[in-house]
Amino acid sequence: MESTESRRLELREKLIEVLEEGPATTLMESLPPVSWHELATKSDVGVLKSDVVPLKADVAVIKSDVGVIKSDVGVLKSDVGALEADVGVIKSDVAVIKSDVGALEADVGVLKSDVGVLKSDVGVLKSDVGVLKSDVAVLEAKTDAVRVELGAKIEAGLAKLRGEMHILRGDMKLGIARQTYVILAALAAVMTPIYFALFTGTAG
Repeated sequence: MESTESRRLELREKLIEVLEEGPATTLMESLPPVSWHELATKSDVGVLKSDVVPLKADVAVIKSDVGVIKSDVGVLKSDVGALEADVGVIKSDVAVIKSDVGALEADVGVLKSDVGVLKSDVGVLKSDVGVLKSDVAVLEAKTDAVRVELGAKIEAGLAKLRGEMHILRGDMKLGIARQTYVILAALAAVMTPIYFALFTGTAG
């Protein structure tokens, strides 16, 4: 199908042949540049107006939403500023922590060195303990020998003491018997006249 413009030119030429150029031009200018079905009527405009009213309300809502969004963006910018400040503080804290970690690593190095020295000292102490255990074993053996020897000497001394005490006990018994005999003899010598007088009636 030919374009609308070429058809309009063809129509204009026909009109010029019939009406001459002036009236043909006037008539062509009165025709719409597009098809009649593409032209808007008053009812179409009314519908458009009725459609525009809610669109205006929607635009107002959108403007309000844009205002809220702008406010939210302002809050976000403020929050971002606060976050950037916090990030700065965190970076500072991280730097301090890194410094502390470095100091701790240095301390750990010193502690490892000290642990090495302690391990060496523990090795020496273990060696000394081994020597002491050997010396203790020797002393225990000597102590056991002395204990056995002392036990034998004590038993021999106790046996000798028991013999001497037995002899002494026998001597004491003999001495006591002798003294008892002397005392009884003296009492008999003293009491005999008294008994004689009592039995014969010659007393006092």
